[in-house]
Amino acid sequence: MVQRLLRHRAFRLLGSSVLLTSWVVTAGLIGVRALGVLQDSELTAYDRFLRWQSDEGPDDRLLVVGINEKDIQSRREDPIEDGTVADVLDALLEHEPRAIGIDIGRDIPQGDPEGRQRLLDIVQNDPNIILACLMSSPNFPGVPPPEGVSPDQVGFADLPIDPKGTVRRGLLFSVPDEPPLMPAGQHVCNDSEPEFDLPSFSLLLSLVYLEGEGIEVGATESLDLVFGDRVIPSLPPRFGGYAGLELPPYQVMIHYRSPKDAVEVVGLSEVLNGEVPPEMIRDRVVLIGYTSLVAKDLFITPYLAAQEYVREMPGVVVHAQIVSQILAATLDGRPLIWGLPTVVEWLLIWGWGLGGAWVAYRIRQVSLFWLTLGLLSAGTWGLAYGAFLQGAWLPVVPTSLNLVLCGVAAGMVKQASRQGYTQALYELMKGQLQQETTAEEDQNDYLSALVQRAKTIRTGEPSTSPGKPILDLNHPEMQAVLAEVRAQAAADLARQQAVEPEPQTASHRSQRQQQKRLEALLARSRRIRSRLETGEE
Repeated sequence: MVQRLLRHRAFRLLGSSVLLTSWVVTAGLIGVRALGVLQDSELTAYDRFLRWQSDEGPDDRLLVVGINEKDIQSRREDPIEDGTVADVLDALLEHEPRAIGIDIGRDIPQGDPEGRQRLLDIVQNDPNIILACLMSSPNFPGVPPPEGVSPDQVGFADLPIDPKGTVRRGLLFSVPDEPPLMPAGQHVCNDSEPEFDLPSFSLLLSLVYLEGEGIEVGATESLDLVFGDRVIPSLPPRFGGYAGLELPPYQVMIHYRSPKDAVEVVGLSEVLNGEVPPEMIRDRVVLIGYTSLVAKDLFITPYLAAQEYVREMPGVVVHAQIVSQILAATLDGRPLIWGLPTVVEWLLIWGWGLGGAWVAYRIRQVSLFWLTLGLLSAGTWGLAYGAFLQGAWLPVVPTSLNLVLCGVAAGMVKQASRQGYTQALYELMKGQLQQETTAEEDQNDYLSALVQRAKTIRTGEPSTSPGKPILDLNHPEMQAVLAEVRAQAAADLARQQAVEPEPQTASHRSQRQQQKRLEALLARSRRIRSRLETGEE
């Protein structure tokens, strides 16, 4: 039974060049991918999938108070003063928001001291107000929070930037890098050796909101965050298309809701003038930040290539999208972006390559082969997009590319194998032709001998060909041989005339011509011999 199964065609195929070709091509592609050659293409595919998904509209749990050009010009404040921020906080707190985030640098006092003190008093008296800071780096000292604010109310607003400046990821925790020697002094956002990792601005706002829902945050044994029953896993160092970039811990892919309508945005002046309905503020996460193009707090998003009017997104809106993602994942079951383990990705890439090699093995017609590969590639992208809607980021670029590469490579191997068979047939035919040539040469030698004999008969002189014996035509034995040849030739001719002629081929025509030459020579020999016997010259 086992031997019969091993003799099966499918098992023989696995041991053939199809399997070997898929292995070799897949190994090469995975190696190229590990070097980061395909990273830009895979990130572009990720952006395309994100743009293809339906617009989910605004999250009614959030509100952004944007400081726009109209606010700056009407108040003649740039940057906005501390007293104005304090007035906005008073107006918002009147309608009982769940949490307030201030995404504005307040490390240096702006405006009169009285406004500064009012701002500090409001923040210190309400733990649900979160302020943003910027972490230090080797070339940047960081932007600290206002002095006197509790570290528990401070989160960093830094966003990891991908190559070419696109924001696709959000940080949950991080540790500041060692800052350069600057006179700013040490603060919570430039301490490179803190006792605990520094939480992000978005994470703190999410925690405040979920605490109001009675949901506590915890951690798994692998230190992934758990909000109630929902685990928010951190991205591994090698994730998805980031084959050429090692990711630091505690990151998530930003699952953008919408290019421009992810959150409702009102102007700062609208809040101060009481033009915002209380229900848009009550029990929501309210973020305050610049939306003005002049402030340049703008980031490139995956929506860049889709719609030019959303070329860049204000930083405060990006933070709102991250907060919305955490809340929606915890409360609504909205899928997070996840990927397959590395080994599973390799198997998936190889499986698609094996499929392409199989297509090349089974299909002989070139046009049908390319049509099949095209349909399979389109199907691969369709399946990958369907999985993306469930949060799965599959390696669609290397799988579809390996499908085509293995198909082409297997087709070339198959063609080479056919050429090998052709060569073998050629050698066989060549041998046969050589045998026919040798036979023809032997026959030509025989004809030459007959010609020499005819000449001897006609002239009566013995042959003088070197290396050839002199024929004595008058010898009785030679006379007997000539008689037998004449009789045999006559019998063969009669027998051939009696048989129905076969279809003429090139080989038959060649044999026919040779036979005519032989008959002509024999007839000539008979005529000459007859003249000699009668005494004619």
